[in-house]
Amino acid sequence: MKKILLQIRNLFFPKMTKQISDELDRNSLKNIRVISLVTLVFEVGGMLISIPEYDKMELRVLHSVIYCILVSLFVFLFAHLSLKHELNNHAVITSFSVIVSLMYVVWGMMVSYLHYIEEEQILTFFTVIIAVMCFVVIKPYIMSLIMTTAFVGFWVVMDRFDHCQQINGFNYFTMLIVLVTGEVLLYANVFKRTREKQELKALMEQIKNDYTKQELELSNTRIKLMQTSMKPHFIFNMLGVIKALIWEDRDKAARSINDFSVYLRSNIDAIESDEMIHFDDELKHIKAFVALEATDHSGLDVDYDIEVDNFFLPPLTVEPIVENAIVHGVSKNKADKKIIIRSREEKDQFVVTVTDNGPGFDVDNVKERVGIKNVRARLEHKCKGTLQLESDQHGTIATITIPKKGGIK
Repeated sequence: MKKILLQIRNLFFPKMTKQISDELDRNSLKNIRVISLVTLVFEVGGMLISIPEYDKMELRVLHSVIYCILVSLFVFLFAHLSLKHELNNHAVITSFSVIVSLMYVVWGMMVSYLHYIEEEQILTFFTVIIAVMCFVVIKPYIMSLIMTTAFVGFWVVMDRFDHCQQINGFNYFTMLIVLVTGEVLLYANVFKRTREKQELKALMEQIKNDYTKQELELSNTRIKLMQTSMKPHFIFNMLGVIKALIWEDRDKAARSINDFSVYLRSNIDAIESDEMIHFDDELKHIKAFVALEATDHSGLDVDYDIEVDNFFLPPLTVEPIVENAIVHGVSKNKADKKIIIRSREEKDQFVVTVTDNGPGFDVDNVKERVGIKNVRARLEHKCKGTLQLESDQHGTIATITIPKKGGIK
């Protein structure tokens, strides 16, 4: 007996998370919007067809139709705007659903009473109750209270005015029990499907997160391997350059040693840590690399148009782009080796662009380099950022976007 009572309680008062509650609310708003639109179309159409035939005795029916049209219009607009603006207030949506149910029930009672006075069947009332039950899926105890109040209220009205001469009490209240039971079972089914949907969504999100984490780890490993494989060549080359500068220009050699130190420190930090870094730190790394490259590439001109630097991004995000612009871009020019690095702030994101005047390449047909792939993957996994490349015979523009949600700490 206790188990049965517990099951009944769970049917009428199901326990739910906020996610399930929000999903049920959205479904209710969608269903309310559908039923109100259908009702609006049918009532307006019926009124336009029938209005020429109404006489004074039937104006009361016309009044109920106009009431239904106004109610349906209000309900449709509220539900539509709530969905459009993503209203997630459970108390407001539940209250609205209750009001909608009551307004439609009142309309059904009006029409049914008018039909009953004319000695017609009272099917309209039952139809409205069934419609509400099928489309406005709110908590069972609330809907059960609405239905019971509506049925008892209608019975009282009929008893007061006509002593219920044409209503079979047993059949009438049996219909109430059937409808309440149907509403409870319907809600239980919708609740179960919604819960399963949320559990599946959570499971898929967990799988996605695990997969993303593995992809990120793989991407980081690829970058570290790439850095490790490239470092000896670059180190030996720069040591040779600095050795020569010591004999030719000791001040320049000292500056190169300092730049070399900053560059190596930044690379080592990026290998040892995977945390987001400040854009200003990335700029220091870039400037150190550019200064070192300038010793080998005469005529290299790099401009910095930095409007904003107070955001974070994955380490080694812009530096590989600049490196590509030098090694595979402007280095092919005999003169006028121009690179411009810009940053700006937009409404929802930070934007960094690297522009060069190299010979360009066919973005669609040239295989993307490993460094570019890694930058793109790290942007996506770490902060939902993007990297876009545009290139023609006049040069290449690399555009990096960092969403503010992912680029602010």
